[in-house]
Amino acid sequence: MSAGSLNTLELGYLRPVAKWLRCFEDLGNVVVVCLLFTLPLLEIILRNLFHLPGLYGSEQYSGHLLFILALSAGLYTQRQHMHLGLSIINIHLPFGWQRVLSSVKLFWATVILLMIGISSWVFLESFVGEEMIGVIPLRLILYLFPLSIGLFILRLMLGTSPVVSEEAPLPRWLRVLLVIAGIALAWYLSQISILHYYMNDINLSFEEQEKLFVREDLLFSGFAKIGYWLIGFTLLLFLLGFPIFLTLAGVSYVLFNLNFGQVELIPNAFYTLFTGEGNLNSLPLFALAGFILSEGNSSKRLVDFFQHLCRNLPGGIGIVVIVTSTFFTVVTGASGITILALGGLLYSIMQKAGYSKGFSIGLLTTCGSVGLLFPPSLPIIIYGTKVGVSIKSLFLAGLLPGLLITFVLCVLVVWQARKQSRKPVIADQSSRALLHKGWVAAGELLLPLFIFLAYFYFKVTAREISALTVCYALILNLVIHRDYGLRRLPTIFRNLFMTMGGILLVIGFARSYSDHFVFFNFHGFLQNYITNHIESSFGFLFLVNVVLLLAGCFLDIFSAIYILAPLISSLGEIFMIPAEQLGIIFLFNLELGYITPPVGLSLFLASYRFRVPLLKIYRYVVPFFLISLVLVLLVTYVPWLSTWLPSLFP
Repeated sequence: MSAGSLNTLELGYLRPVAKWLRCFEDLGNVVVVCLLFTLPLLEIILRNLFHLPGLYGSEQYSGHLLFILALSAGLYTQRQHMHLGLSIINIHLPFGWQRVLSSVKLFWATVILLMIGISSWVFLESFVGEEMIGVIPLRLILYLFPLSIGLFILRLMLGTSPVVSEEAPLPRWLRVLLVIAGIALAWYLSQISILHYYMNDINLSFEEQEKLFVREDLLFSGFAKIGYWLIGFTLLLFLLGFPIFLTLAGVSYVLFNLNFGQVELIPNAFYTLFTGEGNLNSLPLFALAGFILSEGNSSKRLVDFFQHLCRNLPGGIGIVVIVTSTFFTVVTGASGITILALGGLLYSIMQKAGYSKGFSIGLLTTCGSVGLLFPPSLPIIIYGTKVGVSIKSLFLAGLLPGLLITFVLCVLVVWQARKQSRKPVIADQSSRALLHKGWVAAGELLLPLFIFLAYFYFKVTAREISALTVCYALILNLVIHRDYGLRRLPTIFRNLFMTMGGILLVIGFARSYSDHFVFFNFHGFLQNYITNHIESSFGFLFLVNVVLLLAGCFLDIFSAIYILAPLISSLGEIFMIPAEQLGIIFLFNLELGYITPPVGLSLFLASYRFRVPLLKIYRYVVPFFLISLVLVLLVTYVPWLSTWLPSLFP
């Protein structure tokens, strides 16, 4: 057990209870992931072997399991003190000021958590029916939201927390007082949400309803006076290391109140993100496949093969890193998983080859998402299915842009290689050695073909592809190569929980932030603005670049496809933009969004993997971001890059 876990609760008589609670949480996480893995496999077996329609409600079950995993893994990440935050100046503050800052962050974290907890309770009470998820009442699952918030607050009060500086720990009595004060302020700020709960009571008389409406107006006017100050205060704390998921939750809460929206929409957005239409439930399984492959020697086999393949090229090690990362992203179908799975090995290789730390991390963070433009890219498949565009045409349209960014990155590493003199030593450079390395890595090299055939021949869904990829990775590492045994699986699960706990909470509350614009008809405003003020296709495409770049910062690529793709596609028809070109523009922009500060998903994953503060990740990635931005604009305004190949193979 880690030192962070041992310090979770300092009260000695509570440690046995805390230990059992941690074991229960860990077991629950394992069960949830195993069910997420098993359900799609049952779907495949029932459909292909027994010719049955499948397991009724399987996707609904998976969505609710992912909702549970987001909350339970978030608690695991809290125990490990690994929730992401941006730290600029707080680490340079004197000890006394660090204690003050820790106190303020602990207090404000309690305020935000309790406000979200109260809104989740109101959201829960809006479910008046007896809807069931399998044999489990939906309300029972939804109770996990306020329960998880309660555990977050309890751990803030009784133990060290990720919002408190480890260099300036707070005494227990002070933590208790700060949490109590935070609860009091949160209760006051949540009166609007609580009022909504009482206003839903149909038994209220007309006079009572009038009194509640008057009180609501007073609360809204009072909140309007301090709302923007609260947003500014939250963003200031964000710059001083406040967790990102709490920043997004707090800003979302204030924005909804300022715009007379119901804050219950925040937990509703969190819930619907994981349980609604989409393929986000494939993300933990692809991540699991990546961890299984990286825990063994799969990444080493791939690197050995590509290193022999590029042995005579200048800057060959950098090219190996780019090709391997791109290939692995194609294999897993999810951007960012490559950073987690291969980041450590590839970073070590680049360091040995003489590349600087900043260049290495920047390159690895960037090229982790390049494979999204190559077949059998999962986002391309989902986009084509969603908007009704030929997937084959999209595959062809993505080839040249994908090759272009790969070529530019290769030129960059070759140029950078002139500053270092160390070359990789390859004892046997013969073609026979290359064939041998290819044979050894055949399992990994054939994985994209396996995914391609699974989708197009067996007609499996994205969720089922992710489960099959886990099966493939397990067989490859446990049976064929025997890289490790079953005893290594707990380590893989722990890495998965820690990563998913941080990422899923950020994605969930980022969705509530973006839903603020959806709720206030940003779609309609955008459509009206485009149709009334933009006359040329160039102006439309520029606006698309801006909107998608911002969306890529706050939405995972699957949610962005389901939310924005139909709107962008329909508007593209007005300006006669080829469907294939618009699809690649859409995906290329979102790919760039993954490395766009401050909340690009790949930036978080890189911070996790390389144990580097986010601020340094931003600095390392900026040159690659600017290069990618130029390439995005080039693909946007030079149509033949994405339309030429589809025109050759209609």
